[in-house]
Amino acid sequence: MKTDLSHVPQWLSIVREKVESLRYGAVQIVVHNSKITQIERTEKVRFEDRDDSLTNQPDKLEALQLDRASHRTAGRRS
Repeated sequence: MKTDLSHVPQWLSIVREKVESLRYGAVQIVVHNSKITQIERTEKVRFEDRDDSLTNQPDKLEALQLDRASHRTAGRRS
């Protein structure tokens, strides 16, 4: 059964659509001068069952941090 949404404000319909199509994340409503000016949706992708071959490899951020750490310690003298 379809509900008549003609009386629902446009922003509420948009928020409902964003929430219903979201699995993990957040919907944020931005208000300016007591009026809704923006609706933001942040979606997260979760990897619950990671492949074992991937868990032994650092991700790009970890690799970058390891690379920077090795550059910092390489120049030091005892």
